[in-house]
Amino acid sequence: MVQGNAAYSAFGLSLAFEDLSPPGEWKVVTHKADLTVTTASRDLVERSFACRPGLGWTGWIDGGRFSADVGQDGDLMFTHPSGVHRLRAEGMVLQCAPTDAESSDWWRIVLDAVLVTVALWQGREALHAGSVLMDGRAVAIAAASGGGKSTLVHELVGRGHLLLADDVTVIDRQLMAYPGAPVMTLPELILQTSERSPIVRLPDETWVEAPVADKPAPLAALVVLDRRAGELTLCAPMATTLAPLLDAMLTFPLSPERELGRFDLASRICDGSALYELVADVTVPPAELADLVESVAARP
Repeated sequence: MVQGNAAYSAFGLSLAFEDLSPPGEWKVVTHKADLTVTTASRDLVERSFACRPGLGWTGWIDGGRFSADVGQDGDLMFTHPSGVHRLRAEGMVLQCAPTDAESSDWWRIVLDAVLVTVALWQGREALHAGSVLMDGRAVAIAAASGGGKSTLVHELVGRGHLLLADDVTVIDRQLMAYPGAPVMTLPELILQTSERSPIVRLPDETWVEAPVADKPAPLAALVVLDRRAGELTLCAPMATTLAPLLDAMLTFPLSPERELGRFDLASRICDGSALYELVADVTVPPAELADLVESVAARP
């Protein structure tokens, strides 16, 4: 339950929700927030915004086009059919103008996409990977969209490993992985046997509440999951590590300086964390894959 003037944490951001109650199993972590999330009219959010072309990114989320644009004054504008949101460069305020304030759809965009982008804008990097805690260390699972990453992460959480982040894991130059928002997306087949509270139902999957770790942890391992028909099950150290790692990193902001920074961070991860490739047929059950992840995570 979100409380009055308390502050919360997600993706390395310290957050205060002004007169708002976001979905999720939030815990108070501090009483000082760096970023205040509040609501505003769409007119106020969009007023006087001048875009700097070539610096933002676009994608599709929940069937709608999502865009993150950089303004001339350093503001960020986020646009999706569920709402328009603006990060003010001065005062660190995120103004949200949901299309339907009674719906939770706009919160999904804010908690999953907007806050991640703000963390990147503030200098952190991120892996398109879910992650869990094992013996106090972060183990991240990366896969292509629809590749079974969420199913495997859920299997690991069901075994008692605390969720760190559902879909995107934010990291810093010291190779610390930060907890995400206390929510996760589950395939519909898994939800049928889960006791988690649904927030938003989507085609074939549902956004649910889920507790996450309350502090960052060192990134011990990254497992890249690759499920293909006819493949034998194998989990082994990556023969070539840098290219798959760069493929898993998010690429915002788009600037030469940040590209060099990502390359440097990828090199640090290669030196400081274990990287594995987990190949399996599409019919291999998640429990078998989780056994392999636990076995490699236990290695010194």
